[in-house]
Amino acid sequence: MAGIVGAIRNNKIGMAGILDRVRILPIVTGATSTFRTLTDAFTYLINEKKDDVKVILMTDGTAKSSSRAVTDKILEATAAGMLVVVAAGNRHLDLDITPYFPCSFGRSPADGVLCVAATYGTKLQLVGISNFGLAVDIAAPGYEIVVTHLGDKYATVTGTSGASAIVAGIAGLLYTLEPSVKTKLTPAYIKSIIRDTATAGVKDSKGEKTLPFGRVNAAAAVNKVLERKKV
Repeated sequence: MAGIVGAIRNNKIGMAGILDRVRILPIVTGATSTFRTLTDAFTYLINEKKDDVKVILMTDGTAKSSSRAVTDKILEATAAGMLVVVAAGNRHLDLDITPYFPCSFGRSPADGVLCVAATYGTKLQLVGISNFGLAVDIAAPGYEIVVTHLGDKYATVTGTSGASAIVAGIAGLLYTLEPSVKTKLTPAYIKSIIRDTATAGVKDSKGEKTLPFGRVNAAAAVNKVLERKKV
């Protein structure tokens, strides 16, 4: 997912990331992800990197269990100034019925956590595997998204991991506007901007039911933040 966020631009190689010259700090991968390692990772970020890290991306999750300790650390990270972007999950679950961690647990509309579902390309329709429900804050394209891959290769992925990486990149883009608006942007503010400027009308995977969240609109979000400069 790192390539979606920050693949080098204008080098005539592969793909271009949403952000240019961004620093990415990989800490926990799917192969090593446990509640204990996640708790330790957040503790490290909060204690050692809170002045450097603006956005945390979590693409792993589970419907089988949850962790109060991890939830507390996520909320502690947002209070320390880091936006946490989490994937809604790829099990076609209605999260109002079957909670999915960390998207569904211990959160409020006012916190700095964004849960992301996946849509087909330019369509306002969820991909078939994407989870959905009131716990979801935003959707983003998540169908056959090009990503960097091991061994200097490229691949395509479908699902909420790619979608959440897109949202994380857009959030990072908004943070780069801080010098222009001459004010510190908080995780809760970035979350509200991304939600409030989203394109409404996202439908379920069958194209029948309109869902309560929109699809991210990067241009509208950037313009909304820049409006602060005029105030």
